[in-house]
Amino acid sequence: MLAYVLWNEFNAKQVNIAKVLNVSEPTISLWLKEMRFRAEIHSLKQELQEVRAIAQGLQAQGLIEHRQAFDVLQ
Repeated sequence: MLAYVLWNEFNAKQVNIAKVLNVSEPTISLWLKEMRFRAEIHSLKQELQEVRAIAQGLQAQGLIEHRQAFDVLQ
């Protein structure tokens, strides 16, 4: 996470981050990529919670009819 903060918030160059953390530049690149994915996943989880709350409200209002357990999405 330190590499991500240095790169994202302090605009540090990957080469400098690699030197400070005593790892290769490709390692820093992989770490940054992983953190971007983790941030995106976190954001999507938050969006899903919001949408789930809307769906629960619709269901509570009786606006959503349950499908049979054997129904298959097509």
